Amino acid sequence: MIQKFVVLWVFHLLQCGDITIGPTPEQPTTGAPPYPRQKSIFHRLNESHHIVYGGLDQTRKIMNDVFFISLKDDIKWVPMIIHGRRFPEPRTDCAHWMIDEKLYIWGGASATSLLSDLWVLDFEQQEWTKMTQSSTIPSPRQAPSIVTDGSTIYLFGGRSRRALQNDLWKLVISGNTGTWMLIEQNPTGTAPLL
Repeated sequence: MIQKFVVLWVFHLLQCGDITIGPTPEQPTTGAPPYPRQKSIFHRLNESHHIVYGGLDQTRKIMNDVFFISLKDDIKWVPMIIHGRRFPEPRTDCAHWMIDEKLYIWGGASATSLLSDLWVLDFEQQEWTKMTQSSTIPSPRQAPSIVTDGSTIYLFGGRSRRALQNDLWKLVISGNTGTWMLIEQNPTGTAPLL
């Protein structure tokens, strides 16, 4: 029998000489929470709302759903209704970031393969768009690390089917196009020079 547990912990930073972190008592939530999952996205949308996307549920099914959660006062889960006919393939372990309250995802692992596609979710339109990627793009992979600087994204590493990766890429977003540039490819395993 599969049991369903969805627990939300809220952490507060308190400064009393030293910084301490501790859980608050479990807070009641309203709305239907997402199924329990791992390898999903949990990202801040704005001051009061966060989103959950995708992941792998308890039955090993890869999810493609989106939920909002309000963390102000009453904690409330709301599933997002997505319009349009195009959706990214369900995935886990994808790179993700926000620009102008839009969620971007790249790569990750589907049920059958590793991915290297780029999608954007416009929350206002409630619609996914597959973005064009110009130039050479990074090889398909899951679990890369990313950092953002405005509309420029840096992607490092991840795991392909055969090995861990240690290349560093730069992605510039302009409209519905992402342009990649390889900054450093270092197959010997030493740290890239920045």
